[in-house]
Amino acid sequence: FNLELELAKEKPIELAIYDLSGRILYQETVAKTAKFANKYDLSPFAQGMYILKIVAEGETISVKIMKY
Repeated sequence: FNLELELAKEKPIELAIYDLSGRILYQETVAKTAKFANKYDLSPFAQGMYILKIVAEGETISVKIMKY
């Protein structure tokens, strides 16, 4: 999947992908940036639902991801 983020100010971004049991499968911290774009490969993961957690500018966003 592709992920694009645009922040008001340059801030570090923390990304993590969790399985539904809460286990961290992938984690990344991006240095200070205002714009971020990256492609993530879920092929190593089994089919199912995952949670993408993004922490930036003191806010946390969680998004469900479905891998078919």
